[in-house]
Amino acid sequence: EVRGGSDSNNPQVILTRWDDLFVKRLLETNIPEIKKGEIAIRHILRLPGFLSKVLVEGKRGLNDPSGACIGRGGERIKGILMWMEPERIVVATWSDNKKDLLLSLLSPVKVASIMEREQEWHVIISQNKASLLLEHGGKVLKKISEYIGKKIHIKILEEVQRERNTTI
Repeated sequence: EVRGGSDSNNPQVILTRWDDLFVKRLLETNIPEIKKGEIAIRHILRLPGFLSKVLVEGKRGLNDPSGACIGRGGERIKGILMWMEPERIVVATWSDNKKDLLLSLLSPVKVASIMEREQEWHVIISQNKASLLLEHGGKVLKKISEYIGKKIHIKILEEVQRERNTTI
């Protein structure tokens, strides 16, 4: 937003980091492939101040759009993170296939298995990364669930294995 300053020769530019458009513009400014249209930002799932999950799609045969956005050694994303601190940004690859999209959105969490039941998915993950999905009261998982259009239930692999061992 641009506002007139105390005198008309000094306008003020007002920015808010809470708007998804701010994240989008930072990505467009810092990642040439986005600016050139070789990578498209499909969607931004966001918990302002905590986490942004940016879904990108490669155009014209670009194989690893998320890797291109992150850059070698994270060089490209680090410049953006400087403006977003303490918010984290996770770049994920968009897919037409909902299961592949879910796996991408859950990254960096490794999924052991997904069981589909109508409008619900039961996802089994390892304990060591569970906090990444369950932090902030499960809001990240809720955002992913809303975007995918299915209710997602998380189960911990180690707990599932213990349950199986005690019922045998």
